Amino acid sequence: MKLMEAKVIEDKVERVIARAFGGVHNVPSWKRRQVCTTTGGLKISIPVGGSMATYDGDRLTRLVIAAHDECVRFEIIGGTPRYMTCWFHVREGRIGDSMWQRHPTMEVALAKIRKHYDVDGKLIPEPFKKEV
Repeated sequence: MKLMEAKVIEDKVERVIARAFGGVHNVPSWKRRQVCTTTGGLKISIPVGGSMATYDGDRLTRLVIAAHDECVRFEIIGGTPRYMTCWFHVREGRIGDSMWQRHPTMEVALAKIRKHYDVDGKLIPEPFKKEV
């Protein structure tokens, strides 16, 4: 794995956070972010004010879509009652031999998940297979 410049990591993650929260100025903990150039990661505790949702108060949906658009893997790793601790891992692009190199578009990710459901949204009784 090659080292990624801190500025590249910060710029990509800043765009993701800006789209989800209306700018990094709305995430005061941005000043305390931790960047790891070895993994292309950025760790930050984000204030959530109680919850995040997919529709009403759609910050969670915006965060997921922005991460897919920017080729950034987003992971919630816990936190405290008012903060969620997140890792953002910047990927090199859409293609690559390993998962740590690539990140799918939102459309590709949706197609991968939806192929396991019928038209009524019911799970097709076929076991999930790990894709390589």
